[in-house]
Amino acid sequence: MNNLLLLIALSLSFTICKAQNVTIPDANFKAYLVGNPSINTNADGEIQLSEATSFTGSINCANKSIASISGIEVFIKITQLDCSFNNLTSMNVSKNVVLTKINCGNNKLTSLDMSQNTGLTELRCGNNQLASLDVSKNTVLTTFYCPSNKLTLLDVSKNTALTTLFCVTNQLTVLDLTKNTALIELYCFENKLTALDMSKNAALDKLECYDNKITSLDVSKNAALDKLECFNNKLPSIDLSKNTALTYFSCNYNALTSLDLSKNTALSRLFCSFNQLASMDVSKNIALNDFECKDNQLKSLDASKNTALTGLFCNGNQLTELNIKNGHNDLLSLDATSNSKLTCIQVDDASATHSGWVKDVTAKYNNDCGFTSGVEASTLDEVKIYPNPVSEKLFFSQLSNVTMYNTIGEIVGNWKEITSIDMSKFVAGMYVVIITNNNSGEIRMSKIRKN
Repeated sequence: MNNLLLLIALSLSFTICKAQNVTIPDANFKAYLVGNPSINTNADGEIQLSEATSFTGSINCANKSIASISGIEVFIKITQLDCSFNNLTSMNVSKNVVLTKINCGNNKLTSLDMSQNTGLTELRCGNNQLASLDVSKNTVLTTFYCPSNKLTLLDVSKNTALTTLFCVTNQLTVLDLTKNTALIELYCFENKLTALDMSKNAALDKLECYDNKITSLDVSKNAALDKLECFNNKLPSIDLSKNTALTYFSCNYNALTSLDLSKNTALSRLFCSFNQLASMDVSKNIALNDFECKDNQLKSLDASKNTALTGLFCNGNQLTELNIKNGHNDLLSLDATSNSKLTCIQVDDASATHSGWVKDVTAKYNNDCGFTSGVEASTLDEVKIYPNPVSEKLFFSQLSNVTMYNTIGEIVGNWKEITSIDMSKFVAGMYVVIITNNNSGEIRMSKIRKN
């Protein structure tokens, strides 16, 4: 009798212990959990219910060949989940209500229910097979990545805290962002958008909407915009007059016939190839570093005031005049080929070895092609700047208004009516000094080297 009671007691004890173990069907997911000492605190080869419910950290089971994360529902206190790069076709996180970050990208998910995850601030679910996605309950979401899915609609009107939206490579035809006034970065390229209203997104810093079918783009309310990539659309025009902070602009493969860049003085990288531009004025873009305007209809191009320029690609135009005499003769790359009527390229030193420069055989380098160099014509030439190179103080022979740029077009200093600048704390290298005449608006550009 005593032996029988002992056997019953042992059997009950075993059953109770077994019932307290979390069922985790996927062997790879279980191996990850069991192998995590922060979760499997008693190192017994199983995950007890008490271990799962008390765990408050993050679960990162990325790239483990996992087909199911069944059992995750018991981990009710986890705040972050990364199950990316696995073989998941479905996942249920409805019980994980304190999650703030989820990364389930690069799986095979066809559905994803986030309705119970109201505290979610970051969601990454790209590279799946999602045809729809409801984020209406995720009202505190700030970062949202859903690229390379099958989305035809995306409603983010309830996500008013959103600062970054990355919804590229889907099938979106419409994207309403009028409620997302906190948006700073938008990446919506490789969709089927025909229009994009950015009028309510005053804080926008980066916009990449290329490879769509956009016929009009109003960025006049986006004064903080630093980077704009709208290439490969159907834009006949674009107004950049309010985007004075713009440093990077790419509008290749559109239908532009004109492009006014006179207000974009901070612009350092410009790509406007494969349009229908007949003329271009880049005289105000003194910070310009990389410039591509190939395959347009340009007949003349004056880059004499672009003293920060390191690369110019103007091939495939109808140029008869090309002036790159900017006082330095140090372009790293130049392509002026496929301009059959171009016979003379005005440079600073025609006798120098122009490594990295290519042109048609009919074109010759010359110190004077009869073009007017903006630098040479400036009445500010009488201002002497010395010494150059400089180690300590840079002097100006008369009171000057000066803006200084580094080699990537960033403003490193701005001074009014000065006769000297202390350069001792500046990093060694090349700088572009711009002197401006307040009355006439004339400018003079010089490169100086800090030792």
